[in-house]
Amino acid sequence: MHQMGNGAGSKQRGQGCNILEQSHAAAAHRLDGQMTGRWRPAFRDRTAFEVRAGWRECLFPSRVRLRLRTLIIFSLYFPLGTHSLRYFRLGVSDPSQGIPEFISVGYMDSHPITTYDSVSQLKEPKAPWMAENLAPDHWERYTQLLRGWQQDFLVELKQLQSHYNHSGIHTYQRMIGCEILEDGSTTGFLQYAYDGQDFIIFNKETLSWVALDSIAQIIKRAWEANRHELQYQKNWLEKECIAWLKRFLEYGKETLQRTEISMMWMKNGEEIVQEMEFGDVLPSGDGTYQMWVSVELDPQSGHYSCHVEHCGHHMVLQAHQELETLPVVVKAIFGFTVLAIIALFGVGVLVWRRRR
Repeated sequence: MHQMGNGAGSKQRGQGCNILEQSHAAAAHRLDGQMTGRWRPAFRDRTAFEVRAGWRECLFPSRVRLRLRTLIIFSLYFPLGTHSLRYFRLGVSDPSQGIPEFISVGYMDSHPITTYDSVSQLKEPKAPWMAENLAPDHWERYTQLLRGWQQDFLVELKQLQSHYNHSGIHTYQRMIGCEILEDGSTTGFLQYAYDGQDFIIFNKETLSWVALDSIAQIIKRAWEANRHELQYQKNWLEKECIAWLKRFLEYGKETLQRTEISMMWMKNGEEIVQEMEFGDVLPSGDGTYQMWVSVELDPQSGHYSCHVEHCGHHMVLQAHQELETLPVVVKAIFGFTVLAIIALFGVGVLVWRRRR
């Protein structure tokens, strides 16, 4: 009953009859979300990003009425933040209306990267950077593997139905994957669900399975009899999965390591909404990204400050009412070192975060 392979995903319960009410295309899209969203696995799903280092610059051109432009140039480096690679499999016991009886999808963080189903019987890229970096023979090889895994998975589903004395529509799911955490440590996970409920979970430290009901106890005894398979799964989670995660992270770094940034100008503690102009987040060409926001103001009419929120960090840059000609040091926030350089032809604020 037990056949573990390299890359497909997870099991969940409880997607039952609602699946059958949709077309193949709509259902496949919905199942992608269900496979990662509605099943609540025992481990914590972490997808976090942080700024590693970057240049941040506020430019204040000298005019009677100044247009203040805050230019944030930020750089994101691996491995800060948590990144995950997960593969999900879903088997449906009584598919109809074009719904595949087997689906496999791969995710990097929250981004789908691969897909396979029993209708197309082809493993295909879901992200352009996967298609660009992996040769056709990669997709052909895993297509053949998934065709075999599909048969094994559906046999396992039928055996579970027999154990539970179930008929009709039921689901069987598998999730396998790994994470690299903020401190550089790694985790690996492999677990199954039946009808959307956790069923059996692999403990790679003890090379054993944790059974969550009486039927799972039967499966546990059978799977733990194969010590070679247990060691294979441990090695895949700790080595091969991490190697693929790093590889895919490099392929998709412009997508996977780019996060939203919030910027605003405030006058006397209140946001300036009118006349604010925002620039898009654009690559700088050197591995960093930049974004700007500008506003026209009278430097004598109030106290102005630029507020930046990015990856949980809050940075405030002060625009002083009186322009001086000597450098001043502004308060550092969350480990950022801020240096304000004031010149006769204008004011520049250069901000950086020293790499740890």
